[in-house]
Amino acid sequence: MKHFDPDTLEEPWLRVVARDATAREVDLLPATSGMTFVARLDGAAMVDSNGVFEQFWDRFRFPDYFGWNWNAFLDCLRDLNWLPADRYLVVIENSAQLLSGNSEERGHFFGLLKRVAEHWHSPHQKPRGVGIPFTVLLVCEPGEAGADLFGPGELPGGFVYPVEFLRAVESGLVGLEPWWLLEGDALRARAVGLLERFPERRLLPFARREDNDDVACWDLDSGAVRVVHDFTTPGWENRQEFATFYDWLRAALEDFIKVAGADSPTATRRRRVAGRDAAGLL
Repeated sequence: MKHFDPDTLEEPWLRVVARDATAREVDLLPATSGMTFVARLDGAAMVDSNGVFEQFWDRFRFPDYFGWNWNAFLDCLRDLNWLPADRYLVVIENSAQLLSGNSEERGHFFGLLKRVAEHWHSPHQKPRGVGIPFTVLLVCEPGEAGADLFGPGELPGGFVYPVEFLRAVESGLVGLEPWWLLEGDALRARAVGLLERFPERRLLPFARREDNDDVACWDLDSGAVRVVHDFTTPGWENRQEFATFYDWLRAALEDFIKVAGADSPTATRRRRVAGRDAAGLL
């Protein structure tokens, strides 16, 4: 039996939209015959796990036996026999505030939603052997981030920032550890440095990894998003290539989920630093 790979789906399970574009973005989602269940949640009411459970319990009508923990959360969303539908659409308003105080829990949350989407997209044991789309829309406020990016006069001729990139910046999704948005002096210095180190390439950076020298850039010659390893010998810099920004963002989200895990090196390092800081206060 061929293994089901959700990454081969034409339709991504996670989308980032601006508030003023939400209706248009919903209209662009592939049509599904039958009934669509839409759950609208408020990220401002989900700053911690209790808020997440409360919002999903209310909107998805979780049963009385819901255990108010992450395992029960996953089990209920992969069941939903009390809410049969041909498509599930989760719209999270004010997405920048969602679990904003706990990056590890935020990563865990997205990891669980990805597992839910994989479960529903798989045709295995589904009615008529057809997968059921489970899509999440993260709604952000236009201008929410106010990042210091290249201005129109600084961008290379013919290039403009893609709308999906600006939406992701506005919602804080290009600050997913280990990836961090490049802005201000750091952005401009990195762009100059890439040009000096790789003079044959036309690379416009937008994010960097904190744990190595990888930089995410637009390749202005091909139009793709390319991850290059900076400070290496020209010809050895290529790491990954993505057809679109959203393809890169999904990969960055996967990195974030891994790093935010309790057993990740970053989390372990944080605990050690926190332990030392606490000891110093005694």
